[in-house]
Amino acid sequence: MSGNEDDRRPLTGAQEGLWFAHRLAPGTAAYNTGEYVEIHGPVDTGLFETALRRTVHEADTFALRFLDTPDGPRAVRNGAADGTPVHRVDVSGEADPAAAAEEWIRRDLATPVDIETGPLFSHALLTLAPDRVIWFLRAHHILLDGYSYKLVARRVADTYTALAAGEEPAPAGFEPSDRLASEEAAYLASDRHTRDRAYWAERLAGLPEPTRLTERTAPPRAPFLRRTAVLSPAETRALTEAAEKLGVTRTDLLVAAVAAFLHRMTGAEDLVLGLATMSRLGGAALRTPGTASDVLPLRIAAAPGTPLGTFVRAVAEDLRGLRTHQRYRGESVRRDLGVLGSGRRVHGPVVNIVPFSEDLVFAGHPSTSHHLSGGAVDDLQISVRPGAEPQTLWLAFDAHPDLYEEPGLALFLERFLKVLRELRSCPEDLPLGETPVLLAGEEPGRRTEPAPRVTRTLPQLFEARVTEGPGRTALSYGGQTLTYAELNAEANRLARLLVERGAGPGRVVALALPRGLRLVPALLAVLKTGAAYLPLDPGHPAERLRLVMADAAPVAVVTDTAGAGRLPDSEARVVVVDDAGTEAGLAGRSADDLTDADRTGAADPYDTAYIIHTSGSTGRPKGVPVPHAHVVRLFEASGEHFGFGEEDVWTLFHSYSFDFSVWELWGPLLHGGRLVVVPYEVSRSPREFLRLLDEEGVTVLNQTPSAFGQLIRADAEANRPTGSLRYVILGGEALVAERLRPWADRHGLDAPALVNMYGITETTVHVTFHRLERADLEDPRRRGVIGRPLADLRVYVLDAAGRPVPPGGTGEMYVSGPGVAPGYLNRPELTEERFLPDPFGPPGTRMYRSGDLARLRPDGTLVHAGRADQQVKIRGFRVEPGEIEAVLTAHPAVVGGAVVPRAAKDGLTQLVAYAVLAEDGRTDPAGLRSHLAARLPGHMVPAACVLVDALPLTANGKLDTAALPAPDFAALAGGARPTTPEQRLVCGLFEEVLRLPGDSVGTGDDFFGLGGHSLSATRLLALLRERSGTDIAISVLFDTPTPAALAGRLTEGRGGDSRLPALSASVRPDRVPASFAQERMWFLDRLDGEAATYNIPLPVTLRHPLDLDALRAALGDVADRHESLRTVFGEENGTVHQRVLPPGALRPALHVVDCPDEERAAHAAAAMRRSFDLTRDSALWAALFGSGGTRTLLLVLHHSAADGWSLRPLAEDLGTAYAARRAGA
Repeated sequence: MSGNEDDRRPLTGAQEGLWFAHRLAPGTAAYNTGEYVEIHGPVDTGLFETALRRTVHEADTFALRFLDTPDGPRAVRNGAADGTPVHRVDVSGEADPAAAAEEWIRRDLATPVDIETGPLFSHALLTLAPDRVIWFLRAHHILLDGYSYKLVARRVADTYTALAAGEEPAPAGFEPSDRLASEEAAYLASDRHTRDRAYWAERLAGLPEPTRLTERTAPPRAPFLRRTAVLSPAETRALTEAAEKLGVTRTDLLVAAVAAFLHRMTGAEDLVLGLATMSRLGGAALRTPGTASDVLPLRIAAAPGTPLGTFVRAVAEDLRGLRTHQRYRGESVRRDLGVLGSGRRVHGPVVNIVPFSEDLVFAGHPSTSHHLSGGAVDDLQISVRPGAEPQTLWLAFDAHPDLYEEPGLALFLERFLKVLRELRSCPEDLPLGETPVLLAGEEPGRRTEPAPRVTRTLPQLFEARVTEGPGRTALSYGGQTLTYAELNAEANRLARLLVERGAGPGRVVALALPRGLRLVPALLAVLKTGAAYLPLDPGHPAERLRLVMADAAPVAVVTDTAGAGRLPDSEARVVVVDDAGTEAGLAGRSADDLTDADRTGAADPYDTAYIIHTSGSTGRPKGVPVPHAHVVRLFEASGEHFGFGEEDVWTLFHSYSFDFSVWELWGPLLHGGRLVVVPYEVSRSPREFLRLLDEEGVTVLNQTPSAFGQLIRADAEANRPTGSLRYVILGGEALVAERLRPWADRHGLDAPALVNMYGITETTVHVTFHRLERADLEDPRRRGVIGRPLADLRVYVLDAAGRPVPPGGTGEMYVSGPGVAPGYLNRPELTEERFLPDPFGPPGTRMYRSGDLARLRPDGTLVHAGRADQQVKIRGFRVEPGEIEAVLTAHPAVVGGAVVPRAAKDGLTQLVAYAVLAEDGRTDPAGLRSHLAARLPGHMVPAACVLVDALPLTANGKLDTAALPAPDFAALAGGARPTTPEQRLVCGLFEEVLRLPGDSVGTGDDFFGLGGHSLSATRLLALLRERSGTDIAISVLFDTPTPAALAGRLTEGRGGDSRLPALSASVRPDRVPASFAQERMWFLDRLDGEAATYNIPLPVTLRHPLDLDALRAALGDVADRHESLRTVFGEENGTVHQRVLPPGALRPALHVVDCPDEERAAHAAAAMRRSFDLTRDSALWAALFGSGGTRTLLLVLHHSAADGWSLRPLAEDLGTAYAARRAGA
């Protein structure tokens, strides 16, 4: 559809925003809106259709279509709008007419709309019974907003009523839809616009990241999830009375309730809600059907100690400020903040309070109005409007279906209603943070009974297994084996030697042995003496070994000849197990089990079994002593999930200085199974390890997700069955379940079962259990599920004040129960900080503060939500690298990946993606980055993608980020010159659209990084289509915003033919038509030539002597270099044109004002408000204020020449030119 060019009109701000949003989601129904009216009485459908057509004809918004032109989007009229058919649907014969009608409406609401060709709306009359008819109106949001629906519905009701009475309806009184555009243009040229802009700049300074009830984001979509509730007349009346008592309106109280709800769910103290506004001021706008509605950020301070009454009144004041400045559009706010087009959101959930009711009467018959959809939902929208019954309120929680689930959404609504009730009745002085939010049964129950006591030590339980099956194989390594009896005998002999060397209850013996048959007997021997073992990894740096030894003060060290030479000096007695003398001494000792008489004291289950050191934030390792009883109860509590037995074969894959090894060691030895010690070299070769699993018949495999990811790759290459595996137990680090899809696709999830167990060293290896299901791998809403606590543990999710966070809210995990360690070794201050009294447990019990964030799902399972103290922030966003890793590894060519934050040379944190490709994987870093950009918001797209052969692992099987290669960020920056016709075309268009100097754009430069935004993006694509013949969707520009990538798309669009017509220089005419943006700027400037609305000032303080002649010459040099500073405008026969004057023809003057220092600021402020004459002035104006050594140089740039982004490089150009002039160049 071409549209008459004389008919084409610029879009309003509201239309621009929706047009752009539609272009990002073409071919969808995301921005369809819909309402229906149920008429209680017979309807003359023919007469009703006449009323509809007359109303459509009267409201010219229905005649609009929207075109993409080289000057930007335009609205055009289509006179055939009143000819759009009205659907008549009779469902009265259906078994359930209401359900049939709802299904028809649902399908129609999902109909995609083409905003260029239309139709953009439809009407339907659905007959359910002779006296029950539904009128349904669907329209694209760019045509109608919620207020306009009421105008149209009221007019249809009045028209139908008049026609039914045989009368001619009174005039509609509608204003033409372009009235909204003209009012907006006048506003943009007014002082009020300037004041509003200043208000929002101040109000949103230091804006926090949006507060949401989910960690994830997704593009807007419809249909959405919806849960609703109705407040009874009594509840509505009580709400109104509570508001009056507080001196606020009911709307104020409702918005305050949303803020209190979000605060209690998230703990956020600086909230930014989105507030839906009508944006209609004045009688004319209130009579104009069309789209004017907006969503503006409402910033609310929510300190937990604020009294509720004070908080509610402060919210009311915030609302008054927003309403005063609501003409300033949300798109302008985002543009000012530099986030328009970036994917970044400014606010959290949207609140839409509709105060007016819809009491429509059709020829004497009452009706009930139903709101279906106001368009796409970004995240969560909370709506409140009058209910169908008198004196009631209807509430709706509309949620993005990719981010929320039905049960959780229902719980959120129920909890909000709880907060609403509490705000009606709570004392005014109750602190906000104590607002009751838990529902019945959610408060953690009080435990009064202590945990059952464990009565036997680990060696005693092992010895029972020896008695039951002495000949069973206990240990395997490299083809060698030990039976239970042999293992027990070796351990007993060494234990007796260690007792002689000082080992016993309350003491520590260090182990510094490599993997092999000697390791497990030595570890068991230490425990048999009653001492605790201290694992020392000989591969660790000498300084760390020294710190660990000094912290634990072992009385002895068990090592071998190779390890003895690497031990730090200490007073511990060294036992070298492969020394000939030691071996002879061991052979002569008894192999019988030790008794308390053989030890230095009695063995107790609550004695320390081992001390494992974890990294400390200060660089000093933290020792965690764990008693025998904690390990024993670990297997008792987890036994219900597994059923381990003597037929099971386990591997010791991890370093025994990593607490996962405790689970690997005692899993087989406490159940009569076999333990296979994995040689170090095999543990580092996924293929060799896979072979070992087969050969040894392993049934229980324990892996960190990083290590298992490499095994998945080896398994895919080997194309083998899973053999004897019963369980794969994943732990030690956060799991991204999506990465398990290749394994699950080959082997399923039952043979073996895949289990995720979240755990912490301080709480004895494992805390939760979760058997993975297919939904965990495929549904992003289940990302991070870690299951339920083990039977004898409790996990609390608490806020910063230690209060329980309700299900669905995010808080910090605290673990309580018999697995919690006594504290940190020799670190009382740190113990006091992390091991806290359990307020919900028996007296004397403690809980461990994990530092991990979690959320409780409605089904009782926990979701790991990242770290509370080590969150990655990118461009102001909290980013979970695991979410990006899941998208990365979903690429068909990628079999393993990691995303890590790295510091760039400018000091900023940037994300780097590392990818391992399949053997036949065909992609490159640019392709991976495009894959990520197509699926993630801009702030989550890594700055670089690096291909690696394998992901390096630490000795504990975790990702070794230090071993990953650092990308060269400098090499990744733009600047490369275009080499193909396509690249030269795109680089030139970047410069033209963004008004950049010629030859300044490189093939790697990012359009949005250079200052592009939504409207300049549409102009770029329109020019690209005009000059190349290739139509590129705006979403492609977001995916590939560089000339190199866009040029590649041009080549793809021609089937690989890279030839373009040769580019040749042409003579530019004296007068060039102004662009749409320039034409609009001209119009606004002519409306009020004295306004400074479009002035962009840059004041610079100078503290050195100035060469005024050099500065004047430099200003002229800059104007000669930049055509936009030599461009003037004129108008002839209604057409605005521009003329680029030759170099030297228009040079900015330097205005010098001598004044005292204290007056410099006032002079500069006044000069910032000067006006430009666009017919003859340069767009750059300069002045120097002050006297003596300190002066203020003020540069003022008119927006017709560039935007705010351009002023800084312009100033840098001036500095370069000034330096050259001073040097005599």
